[in-house]
Parts: sequence; structure tokens; C-alpha cells
Amino acid sequence: MSRPVFPALALLLLAIAPALAETQPFRVVNRTGVDATVLNAVRTPRGAQNDWGGNLLPGNRALTPDGGFRVVPSEGAGCRFDLRLVLADGRESVLRDQDICAAREVEMAAAARPAAPLPVPVTPPPQVPQQRPNPQAKRISTGSGFLVAPDRVMTNHHVVDGCDRIILRAADGRWLGAVPPARVDEKLDLALLAVPGLPGPPLAFRSNPPVRRGRAWWSTATRWPGSCRMPC
Repeated sequence: MSRPVFPALALLLLAIAPALAETQPFRVVNRTGVDATVLNAVRTPRGAQNDWGGNLLPGNRALTPDGGFRVVPSEGAGCRFDLRLVLADGRESVLRDQDICAAREVEMAAAARPAAPLPVPVTPPPQVPQQRPNPQAKRISTGSGFLVAPDRVMTNHHVVDGCDRIILRAADGRWLGAVPPARVDEKLDLALLAVPGLPGPPLAFRSNPPVRRGRAWWSTATRWPGSCRMPC
């Protein structure tokens, strides 16, 4: 005797229906009264994170007032979308957490100026005690160097060779001391100094095009007077 298959079939249809609804296209209608130059449609909550993705409007085509645009969700995108229209006058119309499976047409009417971005916080330089030159020092060597990384100065090895105290003057006028030991390469005549609290952007090294062997080159750097007291 055959068994009825209707309950199993009903369950299968119920399982397939939501998946089909998620991939069906929906329509965004511009009711702002102004041309829209950008249309964004992203999964919730990307809009709240200001991650709007790319512009869905092709080329330079604007979405005119009362015009609609057909959006086709990608597979697995779900039903919840954040939508944004950027208008020709600079305002934005934003709708968040829209259920496009329940409403296949979304009208966007309210518009406002976008909020100004938050200012980037500026971290003040750390308060590092100054180390001024010793006016009683018998032997003083001076040299120059440049900032290659935060709190790191590169100079020549012969400038600091034999010094038991190294100080330099920063661009803001402070005298700062290098923390021993210096990392040196006598063969290349290089020394890397650790100078806590040193302000300023690092000097960028040339990477492209590469420097050829034997080619003349020049280095531009901020000069600093390094003062060291030689051991007696």
C-alpha cells in the first residue's frame, strides 16, 4: 500500500521558498525629487559601518526622480539590506535593515546631508626627559642622520664610534638621548640609533626604479647635531 507524500512535499516547498526569495530581484525607486548619481545596496549591517561597496548605477547614468532601478541580489546575500542614494546636490537618502524578501519595491524619499567624518585623533609625542649637551665635555663629535622608522635614526658608524653618550636635537627643538646600545655595521659604516620620543615622518627609501650599481645618487635628510663625550 502506497504512503501519501504530500507532507514531505510541503516541507520541501517551504524550505525552497525562502532561498528563492533571497535571490529574486527587487526595485529601488527614487522619490527624493533630485537625480541620484550613486546607488548602493549592501547586506545589513555593512551600511552602519560605512562600507557601501560599489555604485550599482552603470556608467554616468543617473537615477532620475520617480525612476526605478532593478537590483539582483547575489546568491546567499539574504533578505536584509542597507540602501543608499547619493544625490546630485550632495545629500544622501539612506534606508537600513530593509527586508527585500517581504517588499520587492523600496521607495527612498527622505534625504539629508551626510554627517561630517570624525576628526583623526592626533597622538601627542611622549614626554621624554631632555638630555642637554655637556658643556664640560673635552671631546665632541658631530654628525648628521635621518629618521628611518618611529624613534629610529640612521647615521654613520664613524660618527658614533667610541662615544659613551649620544644626544641629538629634534625638529621641535628638544634635546633627546639615544638609548644604548647602537646597532652598527662597521663594514658598511652604518649605525642605527634608538631615540625615544623623536617626532617626524620617516624618510621613504627608493624602491622603484631600482638604483643601478655605479650610479650617482643624492640623499636629502634633516640634519641634526649629535653630541657625544669621548671616553678619557
